Amino acid sequence: MEQSAPIEPTPKLPEDETVEQTIAEDPLLKYFQDNWRSYAIIFGIVFAAYWAYTRFEQTREAALQDAGDLLYTVQQEYGEYSTLTTKIDGLNKQIATLNKQIAEEAEKGAAKKAESKEDSAKDDSGAEKPADGAAADLEKAEKDLAAAEKERAEISEKISFSLEALSDTRAPYSIYATLYRGLIKSDSAKSMAILSGLNWRTFAAEDRSGERFASELAALHVARLKLDDEESRAAGLKGLEDLAASGVFARVAAATAYGNVARSEEERSTAITLLSNLASDEPEQLEFVEDLLNRLKNQ
Repeated sequence: MEQSAPIEPTPKLPEDETVEQTIAEDPLLKYFQDNWRSYAIIFGIVFAAYWAYTRFEQTREAALQDAGDLLYTVQQEYGEYSTLTTKIDGLNKQIATLNKQIAEEAEKGAAKKAESKEDSAKDDSGAEKPADGAAADLEKAEKDLAAAEKERAEISEKISFSLEALSDTRAPYSIYATLYRGLIKSDSAKSMAILSGLNWRTFAAEDRSGERFASELAALHVARLKLDDEESRAAGLKGLEDLAASGVFARVAAATAYGNVARSEEERSTAITLLSNLASDEPEQLEFVEDLLNRLKNQ
């Protein structure tokens, strides 16, 4: 039986010997040859961390975009709510005026009928007296009021759902949920209880964040609500004064609001100081306060 010839090792090419000799003589190449696995692991970890960070940023940006869209929706719905509230207030005033007019004309008609013993419901031409026109206007106003109140209730429900979603988002959008939740409360006490949780005084003077913006708007609304009650009027004025003196976003609104409600000489003096300081610190705002400032000075 024939034996196969032994397999001889493949001779090294001159290039291989040159590479090995180069590696052996170069300490840097020798180091990388001995530690390439460690570096591969490190590079893998770095790449995984970069990928995770990139995904996190993409997710964060998407979440912020969604929150911004939600805030825009809330603002649109609140605009509709405010418009309907203004309409309802106007209709209530109109109804009160018409009821008073009808009552007065009824009294006049009764007195005239007692004197002349004639039917005062119609005049000589058979046309209806003004009381009949007022009654028709009253009926229409009451129907319009009912429709507006129903529409506002539907908008209020939509806002509630939107605010629930907005409250689950990142800051500053979650703070806007608190702001609008307080703004839509028709009960002043409940509105102030919600909005008082946003304290603008906790922010640094140079802070220009969305959180401060929402907190200043909340404080402005609370101050205006307090002005409606004589017992809390002083606190409302103090809130406006603080905002007008140290606020950033609501400074102009607070200063002008204070000037418009000032009654006494002391209040007018305070208003003049607030408006003058505002015009001095922010000359670009002068056009918004100049007329009020001049009126207060001339009183």
